Amino acid sequence: MSTTTAAFSIKNIFEQAQSGALKMHSALGTRDESKQVKTFVTRISKMETVCGINARALVMKDLVLPFNPFTLEEDDIYNEKAKYRPILLVSQAIEGIKLFCKENEELAKGYEELLGDKFDDCPEATLKDYYLFKHKDFIFPRVTSYYVTQINMGGKQGLPEFKVRYTVDERELNAEKSYDYDKAPVHAKLASLFNAICREEWKAVKTVLDKNNVTDDEKNTKRADIFSKSPISFVKPFNVLPFFFFPIGDKFPVLKEENFMDIEKSIRFYNKTDKWITAFEEVKNNDTLDELIDFYDFTVKTPKSGTPTASGKVLTDEDANAIYQALTINVTDGRYSLAQDKFAKEFENAYQAIKNYFIHSQMEETKDDGMNFEKIMSLSTRCRPIESIADAILPASCEVFNEKFADSQYFTDAIRKQYDEILCQMNPKNAIATAEYDAEELEAAGKEAFTDMQQYMKEVDEDNADLVDDLKPLEETEEDTQSQEENAVVIG
Repeated sequence: MSTTTAAFSIKNIFEQAQSGALKMHSALGTRDESKQVKTFVTRISKMETVCGINARALVMKDLVLPFNPFTLEEDDIYNEKAKYRPILLVSQAIEGIKLFCKENEELAKGYEELLGDKFDDCPEATLKDYYLFKHKDFIFPRVTSYYVTQINMGGKQGLPEFKVRYTVDERELNAEKSYDYDKAPVHAKLASLFNAICREEWKAVKTVLDKNNVTDDEKNTKRADIFSKSPISFVKPFNVLPFFFFPIGDKFPVLKEENFMDIEKSIRFYNKTDKWITAFEEVKNNDTLDELIDFYDFTVKTPKSGTPTASGKVLTDEDANAIYQALTINVTDGRYSLAQDKFAKEFENAYQAIKNYFIHSQMEETKDDGMNFEKIMSLSTRCRPIESIADAILPASCEVFNEKFADSQYFTDAIRKQYDEILCQMNPKNAIATAEYDAEELEAAGKEAFTDMQQYMKEVDEDNADLVDDLKPLEETEEDTQSQEENAVVIG
């Protein structure tokens, strides 16, 4: 793809968007919803939490408008719930808007009124143009977001033998991002059952721990261990940041626009954690740290292998949690920022290829089977759609329940009554145990227990336990390990 073609494509993209032929919001919804595709081949790698990281992380930015950029008004296509959120880089999106403002004086005046000033009188996006959008809170880090449940059936019914995230349809969730009992799917009711049993165990164990003056950290660890026994978790958000990853000191990679894999192998993703959020806030509140239109420029570091910890232990790549605690994410020193240092010269040679990559990705939106950046990220995070295991989840849960929970002292009569519906779905013979209760009484008990468990699990601080799991390398299947060369996308 040539520079001329790229320049034409920006105009072409915006013409198609204006006509309605191209939708420039989140196609999968992963940047605000959670629909997924059903293949799992990865093309973008996760940044592993290991020793010795010393790299530049150029986190992509998004231009996000809660209205149609061609009318400045909400409509059926672009609105507060389905925002204008192009896959294009921010500079490309601003360039397209400026192009149409040049041809439409009324639109230009509308943007001037909205943003408080005119755009610079040149076709390309400038820092001043960028700051106009930034100061109106229209600039965000590019984050792919999913609502997921984590499931580990230990290989039952052909399901994976390890924990896997499965995406759910966010449209089924209520305003609190949980389920209403009457509309809750099977996986949600199973999660409630298993976690209710775990809660009973935690109550008993906590009583003993309280008597022995155990520290809060030890209690949290024990609580996490107990709730990890549940084969299904409650639905929770899972937020991922994609970024260009360039190890400092390594030879800068040659990024060729003819082959997208050359670009994708320099991209990593990582969970959006507090460390990233703190760095974003620092940039958001200080324009002098924010000199790049398309990227947040951070330096990411972890201790070298063999570094002693406070406890005297020597760090290795296996100590993911300790490494994460020591990981630093800082705004790149101004003396070495992309806007100033020699790295910028090397990066500039690759910049046009990166721009063309996102132009092509945006154009993929026009194809029914197009593989845009959002879909590639969805596949690479290995979040699978819950629909893909719809037939197996109930019988697998029944096997796990019979093996590990049915005879537990923590599977109480109260829980048996409260979860009669899902227990009977697993095995109709379970109805015998609650035959003395009428249907209305069982339904009322079930609804109360389900609602209570969802609220309880929201209040349980599982972040640290989940984080440790998230920091580990992703489990791989035969599908996942297909070579990137086999899945390379070549232009032209």
